[in-house]
Amino acid sequence: MSEFDNLKASIGKKIKELRFNSGLTIEDLTNELDISFSNYFYLEKGSKHAPSLDTLYKLAEFYHVPIGYFFQDQLPPAVPGTPEQQKLLLEFSKLNKHNKNFCLYLLTTLNKSAKRVWL
Repeated sequence: MSEFDNLKASIGKKIKELRFNSGLTIEDLTNELDISFSNYFYLEKGSKHAPSLDTLYKLAEFYHVPIGYFFQDQLPPAVPGTPEQQKLLLEFSKLNKHNKNFCLYLLTTLNKSAKRVWL
C-alpha cells in the first residue's frame, strides 16, 4: 500500500470513528453536510479518492475538531533545529547505509580539516 493509500485509509478511519461516536448514520451525516452518500461512503472506506479540503473542513467544523486531527497519525515527528539542519536530516534519511557512512566520513574529514585551517 502506498503512503497516499495509507493516508486515505487513516483519514477514512478517523471520519468513521467520529461518526460512530456521534451515533449518526451515514445518511444522517450526508444530509446534514450536503455530501453525497456514495462519496462519503468511499471516504470512510479510504478508497477511490481522497477527501477534498472542503469536505475535511466541513467535517472538522461539524465535529469541532481541528482539521489537523485527520492527519495527526501521518505526520512525522517534529525535528528540532534550523531549516538547514532539518533539510540535511531529511536528505540524509533518504540515503542507503553505504552512502550514509560515506557522508559521515566526509563530514568528519571536513571538520578535522576546518579545525586545522582555522586554529
